[in-house]
Amino acid sequence: MNLDSFLWFGVALTVLPAVIFCIQVYIALSMRTPSIEGSTVVAIEPPDTVILMPAHNEVKVIGGTLHMLRELVPQVRVLVVADNCTDETAVIARSEGVEVVERSSANLRGKGYALQHGIEHLRSKAPKVIIVLDADCTTTPTDMYRLAAFCVDVSRPVQGIYLMRSPSDGSIGTKIAEFAWLVKTMVRPIGWQHMGGTCQLMGSGFALPWHIARHLDLASGHLVEDMKLTLDLAESRHAPVFTGVSHVYSVFPSAVTSQASQRRRWEHGHLSLLLSKVPRAVLKAAATRNPQLLSVALDLMVPPLSLLVLVLTGLTIGGVLQTAIWGLGWSAVSVWILSVTLAIGVLAIWARWGRAVLTAREFMSIPLFVVRKLAVYGGFLWRRERQWRRTDRD
Repeated sequence: MNLDSFLWFGVALTVLPAVIFCIQVYIALSMRTPSIEGSTVVAIEPPDTVILMPAHNEVKVIGGTLHMLRELVPQVRVLVVADNCTDETAVIARSEGVEVVERSSANLRGKGYALQHGIEHLRSKAPKVIIVLDADCTTTPTDMYRLAAFCVDVSRPVQGIYLMRSPSDGSIGTKIAEFAWLVKTMVRPIGWQHMGGTCQLMGSGFALPWHIARHLDLASGHLVEDMKLTLDLAESRHAPVFTGVSHVYSVFPSAVTSQASQRRRWEHGHLSLLLSKVPRAVLKAAATRNPQLLSVALDLMVPPLSLLVLVLTGLTIGGVLQTAIWGLGWSAVSVWILSVTLAIGVLAIWARWGRAVLTAREFMSIPLFVVRKLAVYGGFLWRRERQWRRTDRD
């Protein structure tokens, strides 16, 4: 394969994900978007709601999270599923006055199994809405009330704004990860929503109407159970929608090994799903005339931002070499158009929302961070993450 053919192959591989990303980003930039700060609106009376909290060895964080939610009780039930715990998670949860069920299985491990166990427990006294909230998240009663009310109003699964922040001693790499998470969980959903599209579930801070939740089969140890659930919901024409009325926050772990494990699980899981299920979902969406499934599949087609940047950077360098040796060709021009359009979009996102996360100097170091991710993507080829493991908390 000569260089020109290689560049055309690269364009064919990246053009659709890059175009989808740019459409989402540029539309979001044109919209009046929700603040990333917490809501100050007075709390409303919630519908009949249960906050479902899967918890595996969360002794370090669950007490603080439940204490924060204490104001919700008794208006909102809180159900903690102490899943395969070997610490005092269940004891601490009970001491905070919430409902606790315990689950133990040597073989069936993963957040999906915990969620399914919680739903089965709720069948005897079913709520109108279930809100899934991880044990290390912070939010407010107002945000939970509004998320539940919006879910009842649209009668669809709903994802609120879920942001992850760097710890106070976070490295530049962690801050860049925070910026990338902001792009994925707030900016892109805003743009896709205004295109009439759907939204991915982000793992926490989302609500499910009971009439939908009761039919779900969540019991899996999939690396990215939230993405798999999004596809399942879209296939049944109940794809999630995005709302900016609710905010949930979490913090990246400080330990370098925990950060690496978390990112490897997320990114390997996303790539595995992209390769194994997304093409099939596109074909099925066309065959069944399911626009929700097509919208979700196209959204999931966008790989992790660092991988997209890495591939386009490599193609850009290839275009420069081709031009220097054989002269300017259309393949190089196509690569440069994609790369420049994406780069301008990322820069505009930073200018609007990212300056509180990254200084200008830190933003300029993104290429170095992306290069270091080569090991993560190389590992996908020869040492792929296949088993769900919970990230260690600080």
